[in-house]
Amino acid sequence: MQNIFNLEFHLQGFHFRQIILVFISLIWSSPIHAQFDIQTPIINSAAFAITDTIYMDPNGEDTNTGTFEFPVKTFTAAVQKLPYGTAGVNGGNAYGLIMLKPGHYQTSTGFHQRVNHWQNGNVYRNVSLEGIGHVTIGGSRDNFSTEHLLILSGDHIFIKNINLQYSSGIGILLGRSTNDPRHQNHILIENVKVDSVGSFSMLFRDIDTILVRNCSSRYAARPGYDTIASPCQWPSGIKFFNCLDATIHDCEIAYTRGEGLNFHNSQRGEAFRNLIHDNGLNVYNDNSSKLSIHHNLIFNTPDIGPTYWRNCPADTHPAWSGAGFLIANEGACGEGNLPVFENCVTKCILPDEAYPNVDSMYVFNNILQNISEAFGFWQGRTDIIGVNCIRNVFIFNNTIIGVLGMEGTSSKALVELFFPDFNILFGNGYSYMENVHISQNIFTYDTLEYSQVQPYRAVINNLHPGPMDINFHENVWVKSYAGMSDSDIVRNNLPGKTYLLLDSLSSILPCDEESGMGFFRAKKCIAER
Repeated sequence: MQNIFNLEFHLQGFHFRQIILVFISLIWSSPIHAQFDIQTPIINSAAFAITDTIYMDPNGEDTNTGTFEFPVKTFTAAVQKLPYGTAGVNGGNAYGLIMLKPGHYQTSTGFHQRVNHWQNGNVYRNVSLEGIGHVTIGGSRDNFSTEHLLILSGDHIFIKNINLQYSSGIGILLGRSTNDPRHQNHILIENVKVDSVGSFSMLFRDIDTILVRNCSSRYAARPGYDTIASPCQWPSGIKFFNCLDATIHDCEIAYTRGEGLNFHNSQRGEAFRNLIHDNGLNVYNDNSSKLSIHHNLIFNTPDIGPTYWRNCPADTHPAWSGAGFLIANEGACGEGNLPVFENCVTKCILPDEAYPNVDSMYVFNNILQNISEAFGFWQGRTDIIGVNCIRNVFIFNNTIIGVLGMEGTSSKALVELFFPDFNILFGNGYSYMENVHISQNIFTYDTLEYSQVQPYRAVINNLHPGPMDINFHENVWVKSYAGMSDSDIVRNNLPGKTYLLLDSLSSILPCDEESGMGFFRAKKCIAER
């Protein structure tokens, strides 16, 4: 397999766009896409086909029949007109659709189908929601909704073509009651935009098989929080919590006061072709395993200002722009209690739960621009009993260019290990790393403007029992560092910055069916674009 280090690769005088095209088009032949066998939702087909449709209109009447000509006005009325299933037939399930005619659905309380409107004994009413034309649900800039905007409890459902805006709550909240052990399953979110909400844009809790595509999350957890100082909580733009088979692609996640994209206590996830930018932290893997994150553009906008770099906006200290990736285990339970770390698993009781720690994470073919740190590894919690582990993490073929930060900030590193604690009081609590590989990436930034930034830094407690197994090989760096691998290369004439590569995401990617199929087929696909 021809690779970048076997080419006569003259960087001086190269336009940075050309560097990226050459580098990222050299895609490894790898079965990564297939090895996790991530499922996609089954929606509106076979036994799950929609049989009944009710129409809504902002100017409708709830006494109407709910046809296209005579739509109802409120979500509650629309749900009540859809039937439950029949006991003993199709598992007691019925599948209905609410179609929203164009307009602004002003609401202070949101559209909520909770469990008691989904289940009636042994029969179920599964409701999908779709907008026709331009549909907006929520409050106004001057009059925010006070509750979550959309809650649905069904399985094999979809939410399509809807704008959600201006609420002090969550945009979309899916996941049954915390006391309900049943997961929702087979969910599609498509062409949904969430703008300016006081908490998460989309929070998916206990969902099995979910696909989010062509959506956007903007200004999550920002409205009303301008005066919040440290310490403060960090909500996310889009968060998968305790989910299985979660996929997100062709989405934008931006301007979140907290994490942009968050996989938390989840297994088998994929994120690709997304624009993730200007979030306090752009991508977070918290205690999740079997993740593939590839072909995303992750960046911070120059001159946007430190307001978007601070997760607690009222802080005044100098700040760095949002990091690219943070990887850690925080040891949080879902419904359970008393977490402990045991054999690379977070275990909880009452009820019993088990969440694998970070394991089998692949990060490749992403572009990161104007970040603070590109890849951060954090010890997570060390104040609970046991040892947590970060293992089998592979970061390769990514391009990292540029950093942003304010003068007076402490030093930073493009790759940083932060493991300062060895907690003797909690069963010798600590976190370790095993089989972590960072290879064939480009790391470059303006070393004069940001002289305090280092390529790599490790902050590790002197008593730390290890292991701290992280390996660098065949990377291109703009600056050397202590302990650099013999196979790494330094090119101090690499460009330290470039304009935002907003039009590069699609132009450098191989076609979907060619992804992971190797250099020649990927190069052919790029040429055909």
